[in-house]
Amino acid sequence: MRAALRPLLGGHLDKVVFTSYGHPALSPEGGPCPGGRDGLDVHPAFSASPERMRKVALFVQNRFLPAIKALATCTGGVTCAAADRMTFADSPSGGLRPAQHVCARRDRSGF
Repeated sequence: MRAALRPLLGGHLDKVVFTSYGHPALSPEGGPCPGGRDGLDVHPAFSASPERMRKVALFVQNRFLPAIKALATCTGGVTCAAADRMTFADSPSGGLRPAQHVCARRDRSGF
C-alpha cells in the first residue's frame, strides 16, 4: 500500500489518515457482546458464546487494534522510513460520527 501511495502523495504518507473499523465484538454499552445465535442461526456451529465473545473482544482490543496502529505509524517494533508514517485516527473528531458497535442480532423480519 505504501509503495502505491508514495508517488501520489509526493513521497510523504503523513497526509494519509489511517482509521480502524469499529470494534466488532463490543456492545454499544462498551462491554463484550453477550453472545447467542441471533443473526448466526444458519447452523448451531455458528453460536457465539459469551466466553468466546469476551475472548474476541480482548484479542481485538489488546492485540489486533494496537498492531494495526503500529503498522500505520511505524511504531511498536515496526520499522519504516519517517516519510512512510501515516496519521492514525482511532477516535472521531472534526464532526465525524463514531463507528456503530453492533452485536449480532436477527432483524425484525425474522431473516
